[in-house]
Amino acid sequence: MDMFPNGEQCCSTVHISYQGINIDAIFNNLFEAANGSYNISLSREAFSQFAPLEVGEIYPVVWNL
Repeated sequence: MDMFPNGEQCCSTVHISYQGINIDAIFNNLFEAANGSYNISLSREAFSQFAPLEVGEIYPVVWNL
């Protein structure tokens, strides 16, 4: 299921929070994950503000457009 089939949210600012750290990034990708939840992919630069890149995945992350 594509939540944004026409790309209407592409390049919008997305607010992301993880373990008390809050950043703003540019939204450009969303994918369906397990149990109907939706995850976002972060650039290396954005991810590194939350954890070392070697961690690979972080959760739970709160995000909104």
